[in-house]
Amino acid sequence: MAVDAEVDSALVSLRMEDGRTEEDCAWAEMPADVWSAVAPWRSFRWHAGQKHYSGTYWCATNHDHVIYESRLELARLIYADFDRGVRKIVAQPFLLKAQIDGAWCRHVPDYLLIPTAGEAPLVVDVKPSHLSPIDYTRRRHLDYSQLLPREAWLRICAEALTLPGISQRHRHARRFLFHLLTGSDPASAPSAYAIAGAPDRAAYATFVLDLTPELLQQLRHHGDEFLHRSGIADEPLTWEPPASAIALPADDDKVLDLDLLHALVRSGDLTTSAAAERLGTTVDHVRRVLEQSPAPAGPLPPKAPWSAHLRMAQARESLPADRLQQLYITERKSIKIIAAFSGFPKRVISALLTEAGIPIRAGRPPIAADPDWVAQQYLVHRRPFAEIAAELGVSAGALYSLAREVGIPSRPRGSASQAAQLAVTSENASKTVAGDQ
Repeated sequence: MAVDAEVDSALVSLRMEDGRTEEDCAWAEMPADVWSAVAPWRSFRWHAGQKHYSGTYWCATNHDHVIYESRLELARLIYADFDRGVRKIVAQPFLLKAQIDGAWCRHVPDYLLIPTAGEAPLVVDVKPSHLSPIDYTRRRHLDYSQLLPREAWLRICAEALTLPGISQRHRHARRFLFHLLTGSDPASAPSAYAIAGAPDRAAYATFVLDLTPELLQQLRHHGDEFLHRSGIADEPLTWEPPASAIALPADDDKVLDLDLLHALVRSGDLTTSAAAERLGTTVDHVRRVLEQSPAPAGPLPPKAPWSAHLRMAQARESLPADRLQQLYITERKSIKIIAAFSGFPKRVISALLTEAGIPIRAGRPPIAADPDWVAQQYLVHRRPFAEIAAELGVSAGALYSLAREVGIPSRPRGSASQAAQLAVTSENASKTVAGDQ
């Protein structure tokens, strides 16, 4: 729709860095050098339930915080911060008034970018050309306190054939998922795993760069499952506008050698900044490329922790949950027997049962034997427990435990067994026969 805008009527109001204000100045008469000394005309709005996500961003270009009123503004702010052609960024820089269709209209732009060279400043208004299919307001109201529990993290690492590490690595994974799901900085995550301080943030950045394609796929799959459990089935896990809709910094136009980048990252000899310098680009460019195309895992460390997780992955493949259900519940086989024929340790079988949600039986299965018969064989016929247990096909210890449970008393110490009594009786009988002769 065509509008009638009177350009000559444009007026601008500024707030300078020293606190002075200049109001209703003619736009066409503003000197070029005044823009480098302006300060934000107003601060951002912040109230409960608002749809936009406001905040402050530490800007390396300004060496100070810069405000933003939405995640889209934050994205544009970050790109400007990494643009070498920008020496200063001013948010909400001035109030512009102009007559449009005969009525006075007011507007405050989002950013004013002051260039390093003698070019004119760039006025930026951030508007979405492609609407996001994700309702981030709804997502930020979800409960993330139980996101990626320890058991799920161990299972993901086993599936991705990677080491779970200590608790810090688990916290980094939870932070990464929180960022994927909400688009928010991990510092705003639940306190159990929120980023606390610069060293923590640096360690988290290293974790993100070290992600392998397999681990990233497993984490994204867990994020999808979390959304479905939370009743969100109509949204993708993440979304970004097409590259044609984003004005990337100039360095992003360079095509990096992925094989060389992955080799440099996995070598362990270079930092990310050193790898970026080697490739002739910026650290931010390297990070964006690695987020989209993670480096494959390096050589497997020949250590015991890796062997244990590899064994768990092999056990899951050999003994799926339905097979375990049949062996342990239907056929009543013990963990020891399952471990013996499968070739995996008993602790691995126990971990698989727990992972599959199959309750582990307490102790040995009950012995199918009549307690009165056992008491008769032990007390009357004076047979030892080992002999009775062998006849029943159970261990002597299990039979002894049954005897204690049903109240069968122990024979006095030194009391001969049935076999010993028969031997003595046979010997006495032989002596009696010999004496009679």
